[in-house]
Amino acid sequence: MARGKGSRVSYGWTAKRFSSDVPPGKRQLAKALQEVCRHLSPGDRAGTGPTQAEAALHVNVSETSLSRFLSGRSVPRLETLKHIYKTASADAGGEDRITISKARLMELHERANADHCHSCVTLRAETEALREQLRDAADEIARAEETAQAASRDADRLRREVAALQQAVRRLKETVASLTANPAGLEVRRAVRPVATSPLPVPRRGGDRQRSARDKAAAQNVARRADELRSGSRQENAVPLLRHTTEALSHAEIAALLCLLRQQRQAELADNLIHMYGRDRSHQDVVHVAMELHRHGAQEDAGALLRVRATLE
Repeated sequence: MARGKGSRVSYGWTAKRFSSDVPPGKRQLAKALQEVCRHLSPGDRAGTGPTQAEAALHVNVSETSLSRFLSGRSVPRLETLKHIYKTASADAGGEDRITISKARLMELHERANADHCHSCVTLRAETEALREQLRDAADEIARAEETAQAASRDADRLRREVAALQQAVRRLKETVASLTANPAGLEVRRAVRPVATSPLPVPRRGGDRQRSARDKAAAQNVARRADELRSGSRQENAVPLLRHTTEALSHAEIAALLCLLRQQRQAELADNLIHMYGRDRSHQDVVHVAMELHRHGAQEDAGALLRVRATLE
């Protein structure tokens, strides 16, 4: 059925505005479809033309879908497009009454689909770029987690070392309290003075070692011999000599020897002696030597000796 004169006014719902993101191919198809839909006339209510809802029902699509087709937001399926054209042609009284040919409409549909596919390609590229960014972010998160785990392990190790040192301090305090209760146990030598050459110390063979100038002389002699070995051709014998020294000297003598080595700027030998004594001697021996070092004012060496011992417990 042909439209009555002036009926175009009632087809205002076909005049849709296009948003800026609608591609040219979709825009052209939508304009052609708007023209085709102006020939739809279900019942034609005395020449007033159908509403958009009535037209959508007439061509078997939803009103929302028809609106999206006409605004270029969606491309109808080919079967839907053919049905709309066939219905409009029948209402108009034949295809020759419609200014847009069926072939032209099919051509525009193909172009619109090409635009649609191009949009899909662009969207896929953008999606892949986002996925790549997500992978990079995941890698950064993994590296950050690994760094955090390493920091946590370091913190655990430091906590263990602190706990070991605290335990050593507690034991030292207990030993000090025990020795304070027995004044005889606090007897130490305070002064270390250079004396003439005396024989190397030997392990004690029963009985208490005399606390005399000879003990100090023995410590001086060991320090002197160690200095000679370090600076001379027999340097390789210095460490064995110190190892023998840790077994032969008393607590006070070990402390005196360390002080002498520091005075003679033999830092390497002093550090070796601290390491060997803390590693090889008992906890009780280490605590006694640390106390002697404190009496001599060598708090740093006393702390170093206790730390060596703490790492083994």
